[in-house]
Formats: sequence, structure tokens, C-alpha cells
Amino acid sequence: MARPATGSVVIDTRRPDDPAFGIRFRAAGKRRFATLGRASEGWTEARAEQELADTLALVRKGRWGPPEPPPPAKTLPEETTFHEFASEWFAAREAEGLAAKTLADLRWSLSNHLLPFFAGHMLYEITAQEIDRYKVKKAKERQAIEERRAAARAKGERFAERGLSNGSINHTLRHLAQILETAVEYELIPSNPATGRRPRLKATKPTRPWVEPEQLMAFLENAPNRGGQVLLAILAGAGLRIGGGARGALARRRPRYRNAVRA
Repeated sequence: MARPATGSVVIDTRRPDDPAFGIRFRAAGKRRFATLGRASEGWTEARAEQELADTLALVRKGRWGPPEPPPPAKTLPEETTFHEFASEWFAAREAEGLAAKTLADLRWSLSNHLLPFFAGHMLYEITAQEIDRYKVKKAKERQAIEERRAAARAKGERFAERGLSNGSINHTLRHLAQILETAVEYELIPSNPATGRRPRLKATKPTRPWVEPEQLMAFLENAPNRGGQVLLAILAGAGLRIGGGARGALARRRPRYRNAVRA
């Protein structure tokens, strides 16, 4: 007499923040195991339990069969490096007729930042882990530059070199994602590790002070002279913004004193 179909849910917690789920069961006289997915992919213990119940139902009805083996992965020629592919990708963008400013921006990311780190990598070697290493390297470079800057200032010397901000590092990662997305389209790699929110760093927003409406009168009273008071009152009534010209000010005119005034 055949054994009844039984099974259990298996949870791999070696990555506590993203556990993996699977099911173990008996079918066709053998112990079977099926990997379901991780929590980041939407799997929960309840969903895994339901998948186990559905699988056992198929086993009891004699309708379960082992899954088809995945197709063999397309092998990538070993001589194809990121440097070679990125060079071809950039040449294709030039042929498309991108604006000179856009091409200069791409060249800056590639020549100064992406290629010095990824040039020798095969495309399939650029993983999420390698991208994290790139981010850490750029952050350490910035820290070292800031230390040299502080030392130069202490000696009264000028120091022009600057490291990449988090926003600029993210900018280079967007270009990396564009290049690797083309590699996915060419079926050279199965997926793009540079896409999604996780590879990005938290960029700080610039602080721009302004005067609240209730602070306006005190702000005017502290103007250095009558002319300054009149000028600030005009700016408040016109609703000027940072970087706006006279035409923009007229287009954005608001009732007097109602809007915050940029300092």
C-alpha cells in the first residue's frame, strides 16, 4: 500500500531579513523538495503552506510530475568584458545622435568611475555584490579626499579635488543600469543587477532657507535701510523663487505677503 502524501514547509533563515521558503514532500515513492522563493519575492509561510496543500492534492490524484528542467543558460564568451561591451554600447549611442552634453555625461561616468572599477569584469561577474563594492569604494574615496581637504585647509592651502556625493554615485549607477539593460536585451546576461531601489544610495537634499509669512514683518523691519525694505516687500508680493527671472516672477505673482519668501 502506497504511503499517504505528506509534507512540510521548510524555511531557510540564514538571511533573517529575507528568508527563503520551500516545501518537502513524498511523491512517486521518493522524497521531493521544491524551492519556492524568498520573502522579498512575496513568499510568506502562509503562502508556502497553501502551495504545499496544492502540491499534495496533485500527488493524491496522481497528477503531480517533476518540473521540466530549465533550459541551459547561454554561455557568454570569456573575452567579452565590461570594457569591451561598454565601448560598443557608447559607440551605438553616438551613432544614434545623442546630444553632445548627454554623450559627455556618459563619457564622464564611464571614463572616470565605472571603467576604473568594472573594466576587467566579465558581464556576468557584475553582480549586486560587486555593485555594492563599487559604492563602498566610492564612499571611501570621498572620505579620503575630505581628509586631504581638511589637512590642506589646516595649512592654509587650496584644495580643489572633490569626491562624489551619494547623488553623483547614483548617477553613475543609472548609467551602469542602462548599459547592462542592453546586455539583457542581447541575452548576454539573464537579468540586470543594477536596477531597482536597493543599489541606490540615500542622497541628501539641498537645504534652502525661506521666510514664513508670519516672519515677514520682522524680516522687513530688520532690513538695513528703507530701500531694502521696499525691495524685500516687492519680492514678497511678486512671489519670486530662487533662480527665477523677471518674466518668471510676473508669471508667478501672488497676493502680497501670502507666500513664503526665499531668503
